[in-house]
Amino acid sequence: MVRGVFFPSRLRWSAFRPHLHRDPCAICESAVEASSKSRPVSYQNDGERNKDTLAMPSTPQYAGKEGKTVVEMRLHGLKAWLNEFSTPPPPSRLQREGLRPSWEAFKEPTSVLTEDLLSGAAAYLDSFCERAAAPAEARAFERAAEDLLDPRMVLPTTLRLPTPEEGGAREPPPPPAVAIGGEDDFLVRIHAALPSREAVVKQWNFREALLAFREAANTLQLPFFLACGTALGARREGYFIPHDEDVDVGVFFEDLPPVGARAVQLEASSRSAIESNRGPDPISAVELASRAILELIFLLTKDSKFIVIDVCGTVWKGLELRFLHAPTSVRLDLNVYYPPLSDDENLVAAFGGPFVWSATYYADAGLRKHQMYRFRYHPFREELEDTTFCFSSSSKAGGKGMLMGGGPPMKLPPIRYLEEYYGEDWQTPKKFSYFEGLSGGFQNIIEE
Repeated sequence: MVRGVFFPSRLRWSAFRPHLHRDPCAICESAVEASSKSRPVSYQNDGERNKDTLAMPSTPQYAGKEGKTVVEMRLHGLKAWLNEFSTPPPPSRLQREGLRPSWEAFKEPTSVLTEDLLSGAAAYLDSFCERAAAPAEARAFERAAEDLLDPRMVLPTTLRLPTPEEGGAREPPPPPAVAIGGEDDFLVRIHAALPSREAVVKQWNFREALLAFREAANTLQLPFFLACGTALGARREGYFIPHDEDVDVGVFFEDLPPVGARAVQLEASSRSAIESNRGPDPISAVELASRAILELIFLLTKDSKFIVIDVCGTVWKGLELRFLHAPTSVRLDLNVYYPPLSDDENLVAAFGGPFVWSATYYADAGLRKHQMYRFRYHPFREELEDTTFCFSSSSKAGGKGMLMGGGPPMKLPPIRYLEEYYGEDWQTPKKFSYFEGLSGGFQNIIEE
């Protein structure tokens, strides 16, 4: 006989195993049915991205003081990711009755869980774990990624919970007092502008997350820039928007293949002369970009600095990655910016020339032409500006400042980027939720 210590864990974790999500989904429902409490979507300013509306148990799961728990974000992201694949017909021989008795027994303290009950529930849940065939384009990408993946580099699981040592169960340390005497312009600025210690610590944590990402990007020589709300805060306030809930960064797709090529060349240089004499196989730009993303994920998740909490889109079309900076529990979103698609000729003509675009998901994205919301911008890669945002001193290096940690300054899009995204009145704070932004708050969504 097996006591309930094992079975609740199995039910709870079943929602985070790879499975075909259905609506309604018995697997996900088994993990949340015990709770009738849900957390409402919080409304924030300037299109701050609160994407999660799923009700989850209210038990402690290393959640921060604000926002959704890591578990909620992962479950929501998993469901969105799996919805890209077709759903096969339900198993004909396995009925819901295999799960229901075990769940009822679990909820009743006086009940005893037998081997038969456990076996029936496990068989029912396992029947959902065979993923349907992905589109041929996706399968080709998966093969390419596997071929390019270094044996020592293992993609981190997006579904594991952070341990208490990793995640937001502890409060981050306050900014060091020694840095508040004029040596750190960023801290001087936020101490003068923000009223509470909590607000100052939040700014400190956001900077820690951004600088941790910057360290990995600089290691790979991957150019990136501040995006969306982070770019808005850098331009308007000179610090992170106080009510924002994540850090936003962007990279251009054309900057990814060179990073992947360097990784492939480094790998080739370590091979034997016999292997090298065979000659390299041709590698496409998409494959090299895929390798660059894998290298970035590996560096970010090394030593549990970041945890992957969501993956949307594909490397070649609309990639959006969401990370959790484990030491501070700050979320960081990375969007890839792309040139027009092959079928965007009419849009190029309508907009009067080429453009770049990025994507986001959720809400009614599945009803749109590409199953995503696309944001259009005039090309700005050559207009990126150095920014003193997060700099530690503006009195050194010829008045240009010195970023904490050394290295080149970060980049900021031109003002036109903010005008296109938020409107010409971008300097005026606005209040709208992420979903309201998708309904009209964001000014440059492509209608398609």
